[in-house]
Amino acid sequence: MTAWTPITTDLWTWEPWLKLEHDSTDVVGRCTRLFWLGLYTSYEAKRILPGLFTGTISTMAEAARMGADDSVRYLDRLLEHELVEYDRDVRVLRLTKLPSFADAVGCNGKVIRGWWTQFKKIPNCAVRDAHVATLSWMLEGWANDRGKPLT
Repeated sequence: MTAWTPITTDLWTWEPWLKLEHDSTDVVGRCTRLFWLGLYTSYEAKRILPGLFTGTISTMAEAARMGADDSVRYLDRLLEHELVEYDRDVRVLRLTKLPSFADAVGCNGKVIRGWWTQFKKIPNCAVRDAHVATLSWMLEGWANDRGKPLT
């Protein structure tokens, strides 16, 4: 996995991310955006698969460089907006939506096989399995954008 995250300008107009902050006085919403961004761009999130994160709330708080109590509040907001799913029992979090398919840039057979290898290391759970649709969306979007639809 790479140590960087391709963040496109789509993030700044991405409706699900914008809706986290209700108005200019919504500090929790603003911090929730930063928490989501911290999860999305953290090493922990890139260690396995784009958009999947393994660990406790404390791990998430450390990755986003935020306090544990605040992180619980921000995680609750993300769950409320259906931007994440989290299985507390096996400690698997998935970002249910992404602002773009930029994480698929440069994908080839070797990368996809690597994703599969990493996928099998994640504890078996519905949250992990639901992420297959996100990975498929990323690959299809990337391929279609380049005029090479997957068939």
